[in-house]
Amino acid sequence: MPTIPSELLNAYQSTWIDVSLADETWSVYAGMVEAVLALPPELKAGFWVITPCNPQSQKVSDAENRERYVAFWEHARTWAKGLDRVCYRAVGRSEEGTWSEASVAFVGMAANEAHEWGRTYDQMGLYWVDASGVRIVAVGDAEGSVETL
Repeated sequence: MPTIPSELLNAYQSTWIDVSLADETWSVYAGMVEAVLALPPELKAGFWVITPCNPQSQKVSDAENRERYVAFWEHARTWAKGLDRVCYRAVGRSEEGTWSEASVAFVGMAANEAHEWGRTYDQMGLYWVDASGVRIVAVGDAEGSVETL
């Protein structure tokens, strides 16, 4: 399994994830298990959080990130037309608000699909969120498994 550099892993571990639901925004901190125990009904099955921004964690322009996100969101909406699949707009951000990345929360996505999306959009890591916690998962080069880093 590929590894995430320690500095980047530290950033992942201190990330807040905001998921935009119909009439509210639900937030969870990568290390905050209590909030995960209160998953809203829309997210009870667990979900992946994936961003298309800043490929390989290399900063690109805001314009390029916007372009990547527009294409990613359209791809996500097409994916969500399948049975038992839903996607929500999400944001990964620092607590201080010094950085953020537009993302998508995917309900009904298998681990191997999440890894494929991560590879397609050139990402190093993904988040898996369910009632047991938030896991940071390195993007694998084959079918992935949910593994806490």
